[in-house]
Amino acid sequence: MPKHGLLDELFVTFQVNPFAPGWEAVCQQISYDCEDVTNRRVQEARDLIEEFFHKQTYVLKHEFRNVPAIHYIDHSFEVTRIDSCRPGFGKNDDTHNDCASCCVVCDPGTYSPNNEVRCQICTSIRIKHYGAKSC
Repeated sequence: MPKHGLLDELFVTFQVNPFAPGWEAVCQQISYDCEDVTNRRVQEARDLIEEFFHKQTYVLKHEFRNVPAIHYIDHSFEVTRIDSCRPGFGKNDDTHNDCASCCVVCDPGTYSPNNEVRCQICTSIRIKHYGAKSC
């Protein structure tokens, strides 16, 4: 049975990456937790996307009195958080069990090349510093 009288539904996916190009420049400008800033920017992007769809629906319905073949249905917008940490960071519930969901700097001997959730063990060489992005 079609929902809202529609014959088909179209699902659109947006991906907003808090560690997109330019995030390091933003983080260098602040003296507090950079992850809070990047998370806030993701929330702002989500809010702007939702605002766009609401405005589009309103304008088409009230000003043009026309509902196009493809349109936004109120309350159908949802956000799914994809868990990731910035390069050189990962989650470690073994050594940081007080904050298992926190992204922490990779320990010596481990690395995280991209937005992985966990730091990986480097087997080819011994990394002697924290926050390695490559092995």
